[in-house]
Amino acid sequence: MAMSGTLPPIRSFRGGYGGKFGGRMSIEQIEAEISRFAKAPPSERPQPITLEEMTKPKPTFEDIRQEMEDVDLSRFGKNAYETTCLEMLEQGCHRAFKELFDINEQQKADREAAGKDSGYYYDPMIIDSEEKLQNLKTFLVAAEVGRRQGNMEQVYSSQLELAHYFEETQDPWLSDRFYNACLDTAKEIAGDNQKKEGEANENIAVSFEGRGRFLDASKHFERFFKLASKADPPWFTLSGENMIKTAASHLSRVYTTLAEEVFDDDKETAISYLDKSLEKARKVDVPTEGLAHCRLGNAFQTTDNFEKAIEHHRAFFEKCRQSHDDEGLAGACEGLARAYESLERWEEAIQNLEILKEVATRTNNNETLTKALRQLGALKNMLGRFEEGVSDLDSCYSLQTGELVDQVSPFVVNTARTQYSSCKGHVYVADVCDRLTGMLGGRAAEIACLNDLVRWKDLRMLQLDTQAEDETQQAEEETPPEDDNPARAAPEDSTEDATADGSSDDGVRDCVDVPADPPADGSTEKAEPVSDDATDTQP
Repeated sequence: MAMSGTLPPIRSFRGGYGGKFGGRMSIEQIEAEISRFAKAPPSERPQPITLEEMTKPKPTFEDIRQEMEDVDLSRFGKNAYETTCLEMLEQGCHRAFKELFDINEQQKADREAAGKDSGYYYDPMIIDSEEKLQNLKTFLVAAEVGRRQGNMEQVYSSQLELAHYFEETQDPWLSDRFYNACLDTAKEIAGDNQKKEGEANENIAVSFEGRGRFLDASKHFERFFKLASKADPPWFTLSGENMIKTAASHLSRVYTTLAEEVFDDDKETAISYLDKSLEKARKVDVPTEGLAHCRLGNAFQTTDNFEKAIEHHRAFFEKCRQSHDDEGLAGACEGLARAYESLERWEEAIQNLEILKEVATRTNNNETLTKALRQLGALKNMLGRFEEGVSDLDSCYSLQTGELVDQVSPFVVNTARTQYSSCKGHVYVADVCDRLTGMLGGRAAEIACLNDLVRWKDLRMLQLDTQAEDETQQAEEETPPEDDNPARAAPEDSTEDATADGSSDDGVRDCVDVPADPPADGSTEKAEPVSDDATDTQP
């Protein structure tokens, strides 16, 4: 009994010493435990424990200290970067280690070149981020393993993962490094019809475009477009779209952006970019081509090349009709109307404004409808078609004070009211002129004089409208200083009123005064046009 008390406890399979409740296990119990695992697969089957191992005493402190002496503690004092480098070298990935080392050295050199006055100098180093180091280690090792196996597609995909990752972490210098590495690797891939090379150029271009490097992006998009154009069989995206169309869409967008950047400084270069955009847009779809025509039309109109503007606006009009784009159709009509007005081709301008009015009415676009009605009323008023002009301006004013009352500024409403009143006044003036002409017996001199008077009234009203718009806009932009002496302006106002009151009747009397009997030879004396001096004194 004394001897059994000094024996060491038997180690069980449950991780402790003794039986299920801390007691010792018999030989039969041990064999039963062993047989319980005998049916397990060889890979999962535990190794049988010998009786000697089961009766082995607990390890003492000296044993544990001896085991710790055999552990390599050299890496425990190193940082994450050094540890990652050691792990790469232990796996035999010398190429991956060199890549990581070069990245660290490049960042150090860039920081020193930027100097301490630059914000880049204080950006955290790559080696200080364990997450970035871990991703670099994982994909650089995978790329090197793929290169050893001759699997260049694995190399490409690993480098692409790193490029996407560093683009998300906003490390553009690293994303550019791996995007360019993808392009170099893609050229080594055989049997894919250069598709990976085209994708690599697209990825680089998209990255450049996102950072505002549009000219560099256009070069890589052009390379992508050329590779896709000569691909046989054609390339398709995962969604089934032809990559030629994808590349053309990229180029049309980038060339448009380049044109917008240089338009104010160099309109000729901007138009050349828009021409390139139109060329590529033809390979995309009808709406994209129509928008390219619209941009070119607007650009030519800004440079006063109205014939070219009309050509492109007409093309835009046709593309919108093909694609049933009412919004684009309205824009095309408005552009054509502006160009025709600039060329003083009034009837063509009115025709396009009538189409614009129909489209706006059909689509319930009241804002566009009021714009069309206002322009139509002004043109018809100018051409002497007063009754039609009154109808259009009345509809415009009714919309602005009705359905659009909460969307239109008071200035716009007052302008519409003024235009309507002016046109309505012209209706009455025309009626008076007709009556006077009948009273005067249709004499040519009196008719010419009355026509001059009406033309002067038209011109004067246009000048007053323009002056009122400029004054209102200036008043909105800045508050005028208060007049310390209001009485100082009173004489000027009274003088203007007196001048207007005193000169109005005389001016009309001079124009309509009936001269003496006509000459005996029957010829009619031609009335002289109203002079500039008379213009200044007329009401």
